[in-house]
Amino acid sequence: MNVTHIFLNNGQWNWDVISTISSIILSISSVILVAALVWINWRYLKKVNEQTELMINDRKRKRILEEVQDFLTPTIHSLEDEIKAIQGNEIHWEIYPKDKAYIIGLSKLLPDIIDYGSAIFDITTKYPNLKTQLLSHDKLYNRLNELCGKIRSEIVVSEFKERLRVLIDKFNEKSEITKQLNEDRRDKSEDVYAAWIISEGIFDRSPNQNTPYFDFWDRYKDELLRFINTSRIQSHKREIEDILDQLKELNENPLKEIKGVIGKYREEYDLAKDEIDPTLKELLDW
Repeated sequence: MNVTHIFLNNGQWNWDVISTISSIILSISSVILVAALVWINWRYLKKVNEQTELMINDRKRKRILEEVQDFLTPTIHSLEDEIKAIQGNEIHWEIYPKDKAYIIGLSKLLPDIIDYGSAIFDITTKYPNLKTQLLSHDKLYNRLNELCGKIRSEIVVSEFKERLRVLIDKFNEKSEITKQLNEDRRDKSEDVYAAWIISEGIFDRSPNQNTPYFDFWDRYKDELLRFINTSRIQSHKREIEDILDQLKELNENPLKEIKGVIGKYREEYDLAKDEIDPTLKELLDW
């Protein structure tokens, strides 16, 4: 039996066979079409998922960079600077009106209020041990400022004020008008010299800097420094030294942990060195 005999029966078309074969062909075509549509849809969804994943990863990377650039790297610099300042005995204070004292050489590492959703919030949430260490640091920092304020109150009493007035008058008599402690300079002198007394002569001064404040200090510093020789002030000073020793040891722990976090991020998100520390990029561009 040949193909012709299949489609012909006694010289007539065998419509039953033709109909069956047509149905089979249509069924196969439908299967092929459905398979093609499924494949196309799969490819489309795969592409969409890939693009979505890229977008998600890109957003994650940008967020990680915020954590690194806005908080982690600056905190490393702050901790390293503090360690250096404490070891080099470069810590000193500035005093402003209303007994406000600020440490020069140390810095607070966390804000008083951490905004929800901020880079700092994310870091301190993911690494609670790091947050605890930074809070401990800031507690000691606040205590140092508090002690400085107490010492200032102990120094700036009536005896100090009167003696400073006499010394300034004496200094002005022997100085040119432009080099005298007059008016605004005189008004600020209590806080300026109280801070320098607390810091025992440690303050920011460039080698060639010459102002009436410094001239006065150079002339009368020995007499001014005697106002720190009281038992209460010396007790506060010993506590300050103890806190600085604590900070010197404490700072090593968050410094190590932060560097570990950055190392992890660098490997996971392929961060470049100048992305981790933008100052490097500024130096390279310069």
